Amino acid sequence: MSGFDLDAVRAARREALGESFHFTFGGKDFAVLPAKEWPVEAVAAFSEGSLVDGVRGILADDPDGFFAEQPSMGDVEALLGAVSEWSGLGDLGN
Repeated sequence: MSGFDLDAVRAARREALGESFHFTFGGKDFAVLPAKEWPVEAVAAFSEGSLVDGVRGILADDPDGFFAEQPSMGDVEALLGAVSEWSGLGDLGN
């Protein structure tokens, strides 16, 4: 069966987007997915005010490792502020 290949479109988009947002927390390295690759569920979580689910969804890998460091609200606000600036999406914390 031939038709529209969403997997190929996704792969091409990811290649074109390039780098993720990288940061260090608790001596560990983490990355945030490029904004166009954020799962719809993560975007919905932010709009519903669920910071934990939103952050968990946009981390490229090891969200459990991030939350194992027990981030404070100030930590999450600082991270989201930096990600907002990097992505150009505006305020993610509200």
